[in-house]
Amino acid sequence: MNQNQKIFRWVFIIFTVLMAILAIQMGMNTTAPWNKKKANTEKSK
Repeated sequence: MNQNQKIFRWVFIIFTVLMAILAIQMGMNTTAPWNKKKANTEKSK
């Protein structure tokens, strides 16, 4: 494997991990549309 393929593979792995972390973070901070009513009642308590 030449140097360019190694660099490309590492950049791809880092990018994929970063996107997964961002997706999980966004998912934890937002509420699914079908849970909005339940989330609002919990907030008001």
